[in-house]
Amino acid sequence: MILSVCSNSSVLQILYIIKIIIRAICIIVPIILIVSLSISFAQGVMSAEINEILKKSIPKIVAAILVFLIPTFVNIITSITGSKGYIGCLNNATIEGIKQAKYDEVNVYIEKANSSLNRGDLSIAKSKINKLSDESQKEELLNKIKETESKISKIEEIMNYSENTITQEKYDEALAFANKLPDGNSKSSLLEKLENLKEALTPPTPSLGSGSVENNVSGNNIADYLKQHGSSVEEINSKIKSSVVKAKVGTRQAAVAAATTLIDTLSSYGYKIKYEWWGKYAQLGINPNWGSPLSPTRYARDCNDYAKNFNNDGATCWNYMRWYGFDCSGFAQWVVIQAMQNTSASYNGGTRHNFNLNKNYAQCKIGDPIYTTGHVAIIIRLDEANKSYVIAESSGGGVGYNKVKYNDDGWWCNNISIYSN
Repeated sequence: MILSVCSNSSVLQILYIIKIIIRAICIIVPIILIVSLSISFAQGVMSAEINEILKKSIPKIVAAILVFLIPTFVNIITSITGSKGYIGCLNNATIEGIKQAKYDEVNVYIEKANSSLNRGDLSIAKSKINKLSDESQKEELLNKIKETESKISKIEEIMNYSENTITQEKYDEALAFANKLPDGNSKSSLLEKLENLKEALTPPTPSLGSGSVENNVSGNNIADYLKQHGSSVEEINSKIKSSVVKAKVGTRQAAVAAATTLIDTLSSYGYKIKYEWWGKYAQLGINPNWGSPLSPTRYARDCNDYAKNFNNDGATCWNYMRWYGFDCSGFAQWVVIQAMQNTSASYNGGTRHNFNLNKNYAQCKIGDPIYTTGHVAIIIRLDEANKSYVIAESSGGGVGYNKVKYNDDGWWCNNISIYSN
């Protein structure tokens, strides 16, 4: 208890003043007595009453000696009684001792800030540092708290993340940072925040069965169909945009959200977009003409081109591709446009990765285009259990889901850089 009190700079400052007063008394009182004795002796010599003066001077001499020896007596008494702590207090009550005590006290505040990683504790520590008179100590301690201040700033930055600003890269970096922090309230709050944000990074899980809905009956315009079933083009557009915004525009998760929201929402109404050779829609939202019969001019253009590419087999096109919809590249392009919320966005380019039996692992990510000869789709999930890509595509059966093995050597994928993550 004594030692802790004696290391308090305020206590030491009081003791320092007391020491000065005691020293002054030990010096001034004997001087006064000596002066008094000198005067008395002078008077005695002049009056020839020297013996009487000597008798009266003895108490003054003794008093002067006793006052002068007070510090010595205090040291002897505390040594005998074992009260050395008090001596330690008095010994520490020096200019250097007070300076060291203030330095030690500031370090206590710094350690508290290091442990709590709290902005309030850091502000108190900085305030204490700035009150130090020793510039070298001040500089040393300010440098000492720089790392703590950096950590606190990073914590505050992460705590300001929202569903609209978080990305997978930011999440992974923040989680690694949080796991390195000492246990405490700041770490717990940070991990709780990241857990809440994790949902925003999780793309909707496609219910693969929804892609198996039969193509709608020919001539079933999507706008009319939705109206008959209590919905509308505007409602579907709103759902698609909301899912993209929640996943964060410009991310791979946004591409997954666009594809799965379109397929799953329409599937819930029993509707499936048909395949159309040369079917494109490079706009935001859905095409209100999907499902409507093609104009004769467009129909002829599409099917004649189809026949040129497939050994004059125009019949397939004439019989099954007579309605507005998507071809494979049109759908892939539409997904990327929705993800980026930019009608100029493209899935073209990127680094190509060929699949083969020796590469039974995912070489591309969600949102990347995946190809086989004459066909392209978008990766929406990595199925590690089955070593497969789950893909969203527009094929002969319309717009829906499919799977491709990681090591299927008939396919390849391109890792594109259009996304922010």
